[in-house]
Amino acid sequence: MHLGKAALVVNDEVWVLGGGVRTLLRELLNDVWVSGDGGRTWEQRTAKAEWSARAGMELSVVGDEVLLMGGDHDVPVFSSAGPNYNDVWSTKDGGRTWSLVGTAPWSKRTGHKCTQQPVGGQIFCVGGAHQNGTTYLQHDVWASTDGRNWSLVASDAWGCSADSASCGKDDCLLLERDGKLWTFGGDEETGSGGGQDNSVWRFEP
Repeated sequence: MHLGKAALVVNDEVWVLGGGVRTLLRELLNDVWVSGDGGRTWEQRTAKAEWSARAGMELSVVGDEVLLMGGDHDVPVFSSAGPNYNDVWSTKDGGRTWSLVGTAPWSKRTGHKCTQQPVGGQIFCVGGAHQNGTTYLQHDVWASTDGRNWSLVASDAWGCSADSASCGKDDCLLLERDGKLWTFGGDEETGSGGGQDNSVWRFEP
């Protein structure tokens, strides 16, 4: 079972990428699997993608390419967390090969959530966690039309102060509808809220 994997639907195919196998020392993967029949059968497009093995990343579709953004390599169980990422990767051949398109200006993070406006609209990425032994939750909102150029939309999501060290969320549900962003629930265990969260927020960028 893969934990922290990324998944999305691309042209009627279900994609599952990376994630980790929960063992004493978590084994992280950078494989890409695709199903064209609703999950009945699967094809491995690559066992080792060009991006490093990771979990907690996000995916978006822009035109003819699929983008992979950020994530973490949190393997050690009894020591500090592994590195976080803010790199952006692209594939145009169904996940078989990937190329690095750049480094996002948002801080390295995992568990952030991204959504996209319908029909080629902007990508919005919200929150996430920076893990370096102590987890700091993020509360910023970023937007991009291509995954290469990003702009800061807000730094006070969820009512956080812009200069708060750890007030945000990771692993929430993020949806876009009618030009507004909605978040549902999330993890605030190391933030100012503490524990798990069942709040619903709406934001109009």
